[in-house]
Amino acid sequence: MVCAMVVLAVAQFMCQPSSGALTCTQVVQNLAPCATYITGSVPQPAPACCTGITTLRGMATTTPDKRFACNCVKTATASNPNIRDDAVSSLPGKCGVQLPYAISRSFDCNS
Repeated sequence: MVCAMVVLAVAQFMCQPSSGALTCTQVVQNLAPCATYITGSVPQPAPACCTGITTLRGMATTTPDKRFACNCVKTATASNPNIRDDAVSSLPGKCGVQLPYAISRSFDCNS
């Protein structure tokens, strides 16, 4: 799903089952507004995309939650060949969200 891909860049956080209440549905819903940007349909992410990224960053605070979210994004975006890697990696900067790591579709959720 294209919507989840958006999260990929921003959600480069998780891989193991969540220890809290974070769900893949929440991850995908927060990143869904980013789909048009990460597929190249629009030149800038929508405000709702940036809000979703900020919200997700606040929800995924523990290492297990970050890994979980990362895996959700990877699973959701794996079947969409239209996702642009450059758009994914530029999302945090375009949205003014600082992450302590670089994001990409090939990010290792276990690191």
